[in-house]
Amino acid sequence: MNDQLSINGSIKDNLFNKLKNNKTVKHLEISYGNVDDDWYLIGELNQLVSLSIKDSFIDFHSFYGALAKLKNLEQITYNYYCFFNKQKNDQLKNIIINIKTFQIDFPKDDEPDFDFNNYLKETYKKKFHSIFEIKNCEKIFVNLEEVIFTNYQKFKTLAKEFDSTEEKLFEKILYWGMEPSKLKKFKSLKNIKINEGKYLDLLELGLENYLIDMSKKKVPISFNRHNKILDEYPSEINILEFIYQNHSDDNKTIPNLNFELKKIIEGMHINTSSLTINESKLFKNANYNKPFKLLNNKKISKILNHNFENIVFSNSYNFLNHQTTGANGIKKSELYVNLLDKQKNIKNIFFDISISKNDYDNNWEYFNFSFLIKFIYEINKKLPKIRFFLFHSEISKLLDNGQSSDNFEIHLAYLINSLEINNLDNKVTFLNAKKEKLDIFLKKYIQKGIDQIVVIDDFFYEAAKTLPGLALIYGEEIEDIKLKFSKYNEQSYYRLNKLNTPLKTVFNEILRIASFDRNNFKSDNSKLTMLVKKNYLKNVDNLQFKKLFYYLGSPLHLITQNMSANATEWKLDKKLELSNPDNPDEINIIKNKNLSFAKQSMSQISNSTDIDSNQLNISDSMYDANNFEIINDVGIDKNKILEISHCWFEGVNTWQQKYIRLSEFDKIIPINNLENLRLSDCIYFDDLEIPLMPKLKVLELSPHQNHHQTKKFREISKFENCPNLEKLIIENLNNFYNKKNYNISLGSYHIDYKLTKNDTFSIINLDLSKLHELKKLKYLDIHEIQASDIRKIKYLSNLNELKLKIFHNTTDDYLSDYEPEPEISDNDLLFLKESKKIKNIDLSIGDDGNLEDSGFGQCYSSYGGNGGFIDYINYKIENLTLSINFDFKNQIKIQDIITKITNRFLNLKKLDLTFGIAVTKKNFNQVENKYFKKLDIQTLDFSKFTKLKKLTNLSFQIDDDISFIKFKTINFDSLVRLKKIKDLSYCWTSISFSEFRKARIALKNENYEDPEYYDPDYKYNCEDIENYKKNWSRLTEINTMGDWDWHSLEERYLNLEKIENEKKYKKTTIIKKRS
Repeated sequence: MNDQLSINGSIKDNLFNKLKNNKTVKHLEISYGNVDDDWYLIGELNQLVSLSIKDSFIDFHSFYGALAKLKNLEQITYNYYCFFNKQKNDQLKNIIINIKTFQIDFPKDDEPDFDFNNYLKETYKKKFHSIFEIKNCEKIFVNLEEVIFTNYQKFKTLAKEFDSTEEKLFEKILYWGMEPSKLKKFKSLKNIKINEGKYLDLLELGLENYLIDMSKKKVPISFNRHNKILDEYPSEINILEFIYQNHSDDNKTIPNLNFELKKIIEGMHINTSSLTINESKLFKNANYNKPFKLLNNKKISKILNHNFENIVFSNSYNFLNHQTTGANGIKKSELYVNLLDKQKNIKNIFFDISISKNDYDNNWEYFNFSFLIKFIYEINKKLPKIRFFLFHSEISKLLDNGQSSDNFEIHLAYLINSLEINNLDNKVTFLNAKKEKLDIFLKKYIQKGIDQIVVIDDFFYEAAKTLPGLALIYGEEIEDIKLKFSKYNEQSYYRLNKLNTPLKTVFNEILRIASFDRNNFKSDNSKLTMLVKKNYLKNVDNLQFKKLFYYLGSPLHLITQNMSANATEWKLDKKLELSNPDNPDEINIIKNKNLSFAKQSMSQISNSTDIDSNQLNISDSMYDANNFEIINDVGIDKNKILEISHCWFEGVNTWQQKYIRLSEFDKIIPINNLENLRLSDCIYFDDLEIPLMPKLKVLELSPHQNHHQTKKFREISKFENCPNLEKLIIENLNNFYNKKNYNISLGSYHIDYKLTKNDTFSIINLDLSKLHELKKLKYLDIHEIQASDIRKIKYLSNLNELKLKIFHNTTDDYLSDYEPEPEISDNDLLFLKESKKIKNIDLSIGDDGNLEDSGFGQCYSSYGGNGGFIDYINYKIENLTLSINFDFKNQIKIQDIITKITNRFLNLKKLDLTFGIAVTKKNFNQVENKYFKKLDIQTLDFSKFTKLKKLTNLSFQIDDDISFIKFKTINFDSLVRLKKIKDLSYCWTSISFSEFRKARIALKNENYEDPEYYDPDYKYNCEDIENYKKNWSRLTEINTMGDWDWHSLEERYLNLEKIENEKKYKKTTIIKKRS
């Protein structure tokens, strides 16, 4: 007769009655037993040594009563899904069960969880199969010597889904009922075996601290035959795993290896025994300008002192989302590179870039993988022998034209391309993916998924070996292209100047300027964008682009930038110093020296290992600042971009050696379907008529005048050629530049200031006489336009938002040779009368000079009217930003403007007011930086603002600490009548302490009817926080710092109160002389 017997309750002929005919069995296994079965029959198996029960519902009393009869029974084993019908107060009286070993088998990692854990049923806490849950268990199992748990890591995983109370419980105890105080009562219990019984199991499961806990509580039980922590970790531990979990227990070192990844690593004959470090416990960001600092953590230090051969970044989603952007990303890479450098035996680094089920609500972001590439690049640069492996659980599906659950297609294409262009493709392996399939995947992605292109037309970029002819970038990276290129991706961070990367400054400068970030030109971030050298465009076939971003570089720009990078070594500031600016011979010497340095710079660039010198066509004309070209060919077949809808050309000032003739724009770009167009720092100064663009909706023009222009008067016209225009933005219509000596300086900042200072002021005019014909125009933004040009506008019938910065010519600017104009008047703004639909206005008349910069901008321009233009504006406007410069004699008009605004615009939600006094030769002493006569102190009655019942944001003269005009505020306590105000940015120096105190008292005493308007959680806080309702006031809810920070009205008052008290109670030390 066999010693072993198995009973399966799911099979009819395999019932408990079989026990009657097998009473000599020694090893019994029961599965799928039911509470109705005759469990008491087990008590007749007198020779039974071991009993294993699986997936059964067991009768508590009859089962244990039967076990008490078995004198030879040594071990009982339950699997996790055994249940007992034990009630809360059930006991086992007057019985002893002789077992020496008690074992629970948890499910394997790849087995499903069959518990029902919801608000209706929580089966995880009602199994009652732990013998330690039985009352007086130590008196029943008196011979118990060992407890065994197999697959315990699965229970730790399951426990994460328990209620928070139970989840925390199992951070302190191993299993139900196993409190140290209870274990101590078992006199024969010597060991608790976890998994394979190795010390390594304790480490991997975060149980090492149980050894300390048991020792402190004097419980004489060992774990896996160990009763104290080892000084050094076992040598078979081969993997260091990094995770990031916020608010995680510092003592956990549980491995998080993906099951499939673990199998792959094992298939590479790598022992998967591992230790885990949680990044949240690894370092802190001490200071922006300093590296990350390792935390003082003994456990982590001990781990880092162990020698590993393999690193695994598990659940890289969290790792790639923590401290990986900007300077923090540089510092994080630096910290890990240093850690890895100290590990002398690292051979492989694995990244698990699958999104775990816990992160399915999250999405990958572009910066995750731009950082990953940079991270790998930095490690490889320092430790070139390390191999890298990327694992994604669904990569096979993607390569077979399927879709992954985390929309990984775009990121896989980005990774494949980025690894290649950063020369990492021979160091990084995609697990479960052949290179041939990856190449096919990328080719198909390019053919079907790209309709945006960035073209770089630059002399040095096109010759760069380290910058590819074609690269794929994220749509978001259009705003910062250097993120794509690890070699040149640095931030303004403490170690930037210490790097000696060849041509770093040159390429960093190209990538900085060749970035495109405007609200009207946002990329489609659901697809990658193609970044192409102009000379590579001929190789791009069968692509139809809708959005084109084009950079027009300048050789002189980069030659002089490289001179700056070498300025200290070459001693440029000293060698290019000029003693006598009126000596033409000396000027000629400086010119030749500067030219010599420019050629030296060019030689250094062309001889760099990063440059293919065969691609450079160097000639003397390159050093001629007067040399430029008109673009007639952009290198793209117009037939490929017939459907182009967005187009942006960006040049580089002040060099601007490549121009586009505005009137002939249609000769280089098809414009019939164009909807958005921006031309910046590349508009030629003649032929400024806008061509017919029938579908254009957005037009942005930003000319920048320089030494290339020859005509004094230029005018942009023919806006009526854009009949569907909705937005018009024009900037830089006037600027100062260096015309006389630019051919000497070549744009270098290191040649003597006397040769590089501005000597010319120039204006581009606008013909706005037919702007009213644009019936769809809703948004108009013109920066620094002459008042005489604004006067040409008749009306704008459908305009919704208006931004204007207006000035008039005067003789006060020594660089201007234009005829002086009268002050800006109300008649210049007559068009506002018939522009009835405007709701938002941002209007600046001149620039208000201040104590720090009295000559700022158009500080000499002023408004000479009586506020009549305010009556022209639609009284229903909701947002008004107004900055006005007055002539010295018209200071009193400031009060008139405030009164008019507060009486007329009763629908205002946001109001921003700034006033200044024009800085002219007649009224201002430039030497002493003050007006010849003292300015009036303006008394401001705050109660005027309280008429604006809908006001949420009020900003008034916020730079009062540097403003020439001084205000004195009265009736500040009327603030209490502004029931909607949320943001108050004010000239705080104008409010006396007594005025502020009255306002504070009024706000504290008010019975505000709708606290939830300010405080959405008001009701909940009233319930949870004692005296919350009693202490609540708007003082803590009104911000006083604008959009860029938060500082409550109460905080501002308390600061002022502190200053007043310091003045009031300031101690005076009196020293008496001896007689």
